[in-house]
Amino acid sequence: MQKNIFILVLILCFFVGCKQVIEIKTDDPSATITTTTPAQSTTAPLVDYPSQIRILFGVRTDFPSGVTSPDVVYINGGVLSENSIISTGKHTFSIEKRGYHKKTEDILVEDQDGDGNYTLTTTLESKERVIIFDIRDNVSSDVLKPDQVSIVTIPDGKEQTLSDRSSMKPGRKKIVIQKHGYRPFSQEITIDADEDPYILNSKLIPLN
Repeated sequence: MQKNIFILVLILCFFVGCKQVIEIKTDDPSATITTTTPAQSTTAPLVDYPSQIRILFGVRTDFPSGVTSPDVVYINGGVLSENSIISTGKHTFSIEKRGYHKKTEDILVEDQDGDGNYTLTTTLESKERVIIFDIRDNVSSDVLKPDQVSIVTIPDGKEQTLSDRSSMKPGRKKIVIQKHGYRPFSQEITIDADEDPYILNSKLIPLN
């Protein structure tokens, strides 16, 4: 009986690992079986605390193409300044700039380069602007209603007919104004991104 108990304990010890010593007493007062059992771990569980990172701005615009300074940047509903220290992880960013559509994105912020910085990169899309005609006679300064205004986008060459108070995307343009009794007028203009209407100022020269 004593031998069978000893073998059973050894088998259990083999499968679970042995780290603590236990004495098992049998019916025979003179017999004591010594074995071991796994010791409980005293190591505290690891806690994954979010790390801190410096936020930099790399906001661009479609026109003019390049890096720009946004009017305001929000993170999770609060105002965010460049070079602020934030926690890594997922955040909601909103970027606003006059003349451009507001951009809101959920972004996972990580220190991928290991330099302690994260650059917020995105591109803002410019809003269309209302075009208002202010076309006049070069001599009398009387307001004229043109027969046709054509506008070509530079450099892609896309051409369209423009009417008073119509809307157009910002960019470099070439306009051609025609009216009976006047010389055709052409000019290159740049429509910047803005909230206000763009005033198309032109003076036509009479044929006579």
